[in-house]
Amino acid sequence: MPLEALLQSILTELDDENTIGFGLTGSHARGDAQPYSDIDVWRFVRVMPDDPHAGYTLRQYGDNLVSLTTSTIDSQREKMARPENALSTVPGLRQMRILLDKTGELAALAQEAHDFRWEMVQEAANIFASHDLLGNAEEAYKVMSGLRQSDDHLILFWLPWLVVGLTRALAVQRGILVESENNYYRQVQRAVGLDSEWTQLHRLAMGLVVASPDARGRAGLRLYRETATLLDAIILPEHRPVIEQTLRLLARYTE
Repeated sequence: MPLEALLQSILTELDDENTIGFGLTGSHARGDAQPYSDIDVWRFVRVMPDDPHAGYTLRQYGDNLVSLTTSTIDSQREKMARPENALSTVPGLRQMRILLDKTGELAALAQEAHDFRWEMVQEAANIFASHDLLGNAEEAYKVMSGLRQSDDHLILFWLPWLVVGLTRALAVQRGILVESENNYYRQVQRAVGLDSEWTQLHRLAMGLVVASPDARGRAGLRLYRETATLLDAIILPEHRPVIEQTLRLLARYTE
């Protein structure tokens, strides 16, 4: 079924008195969809349904996989005010193609996203990044434990969580708006520098460079150290004791 016909079918099926409007986001809105790209449809409602799973679901329409997100206008505004959520919410709303807007609220929301400036949330972003780096100390400890025991399973279980957390901390602090989840890591690497030590360690820890679990684990710990260096100016005093002790401990695995 052609995209426009499919979208109209979805609107006809889902529109009701509680619905404010619909928007198309993601690759089909940007115009870079691939054969396996899902179709991202946002349904905006006055009141969220009682179903706890109503916020997000997947539906199959013929050969097309549709990602259906149900949300309120206010919840999207709240996400834009939180830096860790604004990273993806703002680009999504900026890219959104409005399919139905009964009250004009979707157009107003999209305009707010276009008017958004990272400076509005920078202070909160610094606090979040410091706290994220603090929290990532636990994953660093787990990786160190795996290295100490030569336990590849332990290393490889915790290493992805460490990489995700460190990437997020840096992305939030720098306000790297995620244009597409498919390119999120590439965006952060470009922002830091493709030839930087951070990016080389990031690629190694991710597994983009063929290496043993031991080498990848050590790269992950060095990535923690590099991230701490890049974020040093915004680390909160109450977070420093844990972060600095983590750096002292991981030195034995990175030098």
